[in-house]
Amino acid sequence: MRLRLTVSERSHLRDLLETPLGGLVTKGQKSRIEPDMVVRTIETALMGDRFLKANKAEFLYLLAKVSGIHDHGVAGLIREEKVKSHADTELVSDEAMQEFLANSKQALKVSREVSVAKIADFSFTRMAVSEIEQSKNSCETCA
Repeated sequence: MRLRLTVSERSHLRDLLETPLGGLVTKGQKSRIEPDMVVRTIETALMGDRFLKANKAEFLYLLAKVSGIHDHGVAGLIREEKVKSHADTELVSDEAMQEFLANSKQALKVSREVSVAKIADFSFTRMAVSEIEQSKNSCETCA
């Protein structure tokens, strides 16, 4: 499918196309039994995200290959959303979490307020980010 968008259409693509917020989910039992595996899995996902953020051409190539999105305008918008959805700390940004909560409440027809802390635990992500930084620092001292 070939899709051409004008500048004004591109600026309002977000109103028409909701990019789902991806993430890793695990059961509490798995995180208690194998916390190291959970942290390693998150590390791998974060390193992949960092690579794709830093390598736009590779991101666009993989998006075309895996998802069949060949239009560079649309692919660029998808990449922008991906990059904006994660803060520099590698945690999901507050804005993205609030949007996720709002969309979930709307879809589930729920009106009560729910805090992010009730639905997400970023402690494993913080551990993974810390381990990535330690590995990076140790590699820099070896070089």
